[in-house]
Amino acid sequence: MKTYSRLTSSLAVLMLATLGGCAKHTPAAEQADVAKAQAAGDRNVAAARNTATEQMIDARKELSEKQDDVAHASAVAGRNVTVAEAQATHRVAVERCDALTGDEKSHCRALADSELKAAKANADATKVSRDPKG
Repeated sequence: MKTYSRLTSSLAVLMLATLGGCAKHTPAAEQADVAKAQAAGDRNVAAARNTATEQMIDARKELSEKQDDVAHASAVAGRNVTVAEAQATHRVAVERCDALTGDEKSHCRALADSELKAAKANADATKVSRDPKG
């Protein structure tokens, strides 16, 4: 019976010690813990927002660079097609001029050459106006 009594006494002391530890947490201490948790949460949310903002800025910058690359490639390709069309038109015009003689032939070739030169200049100007890379 003494063993049972000691065991019961030990359990009672242990329960009182445990309950006493819980009783030491006052409402003010609880409020302080809640405030600390809230502050830590606020810091974590702010850090996550800052990281997200930085990532969005980086993504927009990358997107802008890619869009510039696409616009540049498009402007160069457009210029090249326009020049190729002008050169093809020029070759046909020269062939027609070759059927002529004398001054008519000279004037015809000069006109064809000036139209080619104007078409190339126009293609270059259009490229520059559409090319973000110049």
